Amino acid sequence: MAAKAITGTRSLSLQERRRRNREEMHTGILAVARDIMREQGIAALNLNEIARRVGITPPALYTYFPSKMALYDVLYCTGIRLFCEAEEELRRTTVPDWARVHAWFAQRVALAEAHPDLYHLVFDAPLPGFVPSPESLEEVRRLYDATVVGIAEVIAAGTMRPNLPPEQATDLLIAMRLGIVAAHIGKHRQLPPPERIARLVPEAIAVLRAAWQPTDDGPRQDRTDAIGGSAMASGDIVQPSGERTVPV
Repeated sequence: MAAKAITGTRSLSLQERRRRNREEMHTGILAVARDIMREQGIAALNLNEIARRVGITPPALYTYFPSKMALYDVLYCTGIRLFCEAEEELRRTTVPDWARVHAWFAQRVALAEAHPDLYHLVFDAPLPGFVPSPESLEEVRRLYDATVVGIAEVIAAGTMRPNLPPEQATDLLIAMRLGIVAAHIGKHRQLPPPERIARLVPEAIAVLRAAWQPTDDGPRQDRTDAIGGSAMASGDIVQPSGERTVPV
């Protein structure tokens, strides 16, 4: 049986071996690039250093990536796809309630901590000289659309009533999440305890529920507009009539 199995094993052709070796080198280059970004920051990529670490010459490296910006674009697209797939999986595996919103915050905190290099490249201040390719920008749109759909389902289910269009409600939630994640994986982690910002996710959800959860009298924001500047029940925030907080 063993001899028959060995006899039946087909050896890879020269072309197949070359394709496999190229794919392995491509993967190795990306892994080394991510190592450098984690060690030294996303702006520290140096093609000569990458070539040295993977054991090839700089000219050989250029046959895989014609420029440093081309390498950044592949890494950027990798990050976008990672976060997009997580958003889509979350939507498929949760019902549209406040637990989904909580998981939406907590999941991004966990992913950013596990992949800080990709998170900084994708969501932090733009890298000088780097412009994402049209293909990468398509992935950005896919990520945003997945987020809007997930939040819109929560609104449609009646779980939350932000009194905003789904896109604006999503933008506001994105801004809140960006702030929490940036503080969690940034310099604030140097102050003990390092998890104190991430632990605020339940408190953020409580604030959102206090503002956006429908009540028997209608959404709190509608009741605020209806009574103008008069006092409301304890815990509600009074705004002048006609004013509405929107993301900028």
